[in-house]
This record gives sequence, C-alpha cells and structure tokens, in this order.
Amino acid sequence: MHTTTHRTLPNRSRTFDPDRILDPEVLLDPMPFYTAMRTHDPVHWNPATRSWYLTRYHDVERLLRNDHLGARDKSAALAAMTAEEQAAFAPVERFLRKWLVFSDPPYQSAVRRHVQRVFTPHAVSAHGAALEDAAYRRTAVLGSTGADLLRDVVRPYTLDVICRFLGIREDERATVLGWSDQVMTYLSTAELDIPAALATGAAIDALTTYVTDSVLPREEGPVAALLHGLHQDGRLAADEVTATFTQILTGGVDPVANAAVHGLVMLAEAPRQRAVLDDGEAGCTAAVEETLRLSAPFHFAPRTALDSVELGHGRTAAPGERVVLVLAAANRDPAVFDHPDAFDVGRRGPRHLSFGRGGHFCLGSVLARQSMAALFRAFHASCPDAGPGTLRPVRRAAFGSTSFDAVPLFV
Repeated sequence: MHTTTHRTLPNRSRTFDPDRILDPEVLLDPMPFYTAMRTHDPVHWNPATRSWYLTRYHDVERLLRNDHLGARDKSAALAAMTAEEQAAFAPVERFLRKWLVFSDPPYQSAVRRHVQRVFTPHAVSAHGAALEDAAYRRTAVLGSTGADLLRDVVRPYTLDVICRFLGIREDERATVLGWSDQVMTYLSTAELDIPAALATGAAIDALTTYVTDSVLPREEGPVAALLHGLHQDGRLAADEVTATFTQILTGGVDPVANAAVHGLVMLAEAPRQRAVLDDGEAGCTAAVEETLRLSAPFHFAPRTALDSVELGHGRTAAPGERVVLVLAAANRDPAVFDHPDAFDVGRRGPRHLSFGRGGHFCLGSVLARQSMAALFRAFHASCPDAGPGTLRPVRRAAFGSTSFDAVPLFV
C-alpha cells in the first residue's frame, strides 16, 4: 500500500520508548508503537498520559468484560485542574458522561435497552436498499478526474447513512457536522486545551437546541423518532437525548469512513484479495471483517478502575486509575493471529475486538458492517480499474484512531 505521510515513520517494533506516545510521527501511524508496547511491556503504565495500556488480545478481551472497570471518568483529572480549567472542561465532561460508551449501568443499560431496537439486524436490514442506492450513487463519481475517495465518496456516504437514521436534512448537514467535528477533535486530543474545551461546550449547547427543538420533533429517522418519544414521556432529559444523538452521529461518520477507506485501499492493493468480492455476501462479509480487524474505528476502549483491578502480568490498577484497552493492538497479536499485519480475507480464527465485548459492545456494529459491505460492493462494481498504487492515502495525526486527510484516486 502506498501511504503518503508528512514524514516516514521508521519501524521501531524492536524497541519501545514510552515517551513517544504523543509524538506526531506515532500519531500518524501508531501501529509500530503498539507492536513495540505489546512486545516489550504488554501492561504498560504511561506517565505522560497517566494511564495503563493493555495490548495483548487475551488480556484485552478478558478486561472488556470486567465489571470492576467502569467507563470514562475524568473526575480525578477535573479535581486536579485550576478553576479556569474546570470551568472549561467540566461542562463537556458532564455531557460526555451521558454517552453510552462513557457511562455505566444502570443508566447505560437502561438507555441502551431502548436505543438498540433501531440497530438490530432486522431493523437495519429494512434500510438495505437505501444503503445500496446511496453507495452506488456516491461511487459513480470515481470516474471523474481528480476524484478523492474519502472526500467525494466515503465520507459523504457514511454521512448519508447516519443522517438517514438520525433525521438530519441535507441543508443542515454542514452545520451539524461542524458541531460534531468539534466534539471529535476534543476527544482525539490528549493535551489540555482551554479554548478547544470552550469551543466544544458551545458546540454542545448548539447541538442540544437543534436536537430538542428541530430534529427530534420531526421524527424523520428511526433514531429521531425513538429519542423524541423517550424525551416526551420524561424517560430521558434534554442532555441525555442530545448525548445519545451525538454519540451515534460522531461514531457513525468519520470512524466508519476511515475504516472503510483503509479497507478499500487494501483491496485495491491486493487484487487476489479483492476477488473475494465476486463471491457474493460471504465474500463481502469476509472483506469487511478483515478490514475491521486491521483498522478498528476506535483504537482504544478507555476504562476507569472502580476498585483495585488485577490487570495481569503482575500489575494492578488502583481505584480511579485510567485503563486503556488497545483494541487495535489486540487485533494484531501474533499469539492469536498468524501473520497479523497481513490483509487476508480468508483468515480463520478468533474474531477481532474492534466493537468490544460485554455491556459496551458497539451499539451500531450491525449498521457499520452493512453500510461498509454495501460500499465495498459498489466500489468493486464502479471502479474496476482501481489497482495497486491507484489510491494514495494521506494520513492525519490522531490519538486513538486511524485518520486520513485525503485519498486521491489515480486511474
């Protein structure tokens, strides 16, 4: 695969320098860093980010189901902040604590029980024809000179899909995306940034007004209709429906788009692997699953120790300490996967951990899989000439995700 980056990241898999965790080069392509961490310090305490990192498959899988690890909790970090920092960060963190991925039972399980009804295989399959139509409509532009796979096809397509479920109208997309992008920028930044936190708080306020006053009352998408009912009968407050809405929006656009782009690049680079798309539904499913293994939409499952937690390898997390389960590293554990860095759509064995396990298993996993499958089929039919070297991705530095700035097409 021809990957264009600002600078080439050398292979440092034989050494491990924990101080490089926020190095711009590592943020462009963190996989060699994860490999080194998994090899040399699989249960690693990182002083710079004040977090434990676990990178081996069996450790990560076990701890994803551990009830003594709670969701994201920034209360200790907030308590250590200055008054000015608390004023900026506390409102954002209160909002994020209402996201299902960052909350715990009984709130998390109660809201999840309601919302998962619109993301079951049966519910998502009702939109199958619309997903296929959107995928073919977006991939039709790939014959144009100067087309960019991410900008012109994949991101607009994932936006089509999620806006259909959320009821966001075409003329509202740019504004709503501006707000959600601000939230995602906050989440993907490890450093304290007061202006960014204040901007995120303003975006959350605008989203709350939009969600409660405009999009939910229209009930134009299955998620909007469901959340409106939960808000109207008093089961969810305004900040709770907005948090759920925003999590679905942010999780369904760029993370899925980046994973899908990576998958399409890998398919273009490996014509023999791409041939599996001729094998119908089973072949397409295999391509999607291998893509998700190698390109987890989110690299991390962050947790907080609720009490002392045995992490393994003789190490224990103290109450309140942050524990980061590195899904992207676990998915490439050579103790579990043969030739773990190879793209092999015929791979057999354990399933990837990209969508987690247990009570925080990804709510939108069915939609992500079905939308990616529709896109892969449309790309295969619409762009047969896309082979090795024709897709040249440009990466974007990000903490906890694989992100791209552009993927120009040269055919």
